[in-house]
Amino acid sequence: MGAYVSAFELFSIGIGPSSSHTVGPMRAARDFVLRLDATGRLAAVRRVTVTLYGSLGATGIGHRTPDAVIAGLRGLAPETVDPADVRDAWSRYPEGEPLRLAGHHPVPFAASDIAFAPRTRLPGHPNAMTLVASGDAGVTIAADTYYSVGGGFIRREGEDAAVSPAALPFSYGDAATLLALCDEHGLTIAELARRNEEALRGEAEVAAGLDRIWDAMSACVDAGLHATGTLPGMLRVARRADAIRSQLEAAEADGHRELPGEWLGA
Repeated sequence: MGAYVSAFELFSIGIGPSSSHTVGPMRAARDFVLRLDATGRLAAVRRVTVTLYGSLGATGIGHRTPDAVIAGLRGLAPETVDPADVRDAWSRYPEGEPLRLAGHHPVPFAASDIAFAPRTRLPGHPNAMTLVASGDAGVTIAADTYYSVGGGFIRREGEDAAVSPAALPFSYGDAATLLALCDEHGLTIAELARRNEEALRGEAEVAAGLDRIWDAMSACVDAGLHATGTLPGMLRVARRADAIRSQLEAAEADGHRELPGEWLGA
């Protein structure tokens, strides 16, 4: 079995529009400054610069990558951040306003401190970014390259891949083994997955975590069903869900109750 991927990693709460181009870079920037803080080096930092390579550099503006990077440098986490604190954080960064690294250490910052290198592809992954923290006289205090490898997951260059937990009651590396374990123990796939999660976190923590995920999903759906205008981004795509919701509610009021497919479409 390879590294275990938790349900709370697969269904992690974050911001859009992209897990690989928004959530991942935000986590990378946050990890960078928190490491500096934890090792006592943050107080000496006078400037931070970021370079977005490859795909991050090519499509980063449309995916709000620079906004997410600034939020991460502030110490904000995608699981808990208010999207309003991320939106346009880079494109409308106030001139002369210091950036508070990890939420408390101010350094000068300008939008140009985030650079784009779309034609440069690093060997580790197409989605790469390098962060550099400098001190007095421009001396480099720390420099790290991160890869946003998909789904919001990140890998820091030089860091070993995650090791699979040893305490899992049901270990499998392919679908055939998973189905065989379900048959052997009389469990559904969902029940087996929950047993593994509870072995790592405990029953109460798993239940509370799943409730948080469902609440976040429900809130996102509800927000979309009541939002009007255009979607964020350069394409200016018109929002349609609110109008469809109104039509479906009117149809249901007239006695049409079997419209699950239409609601899914909304």
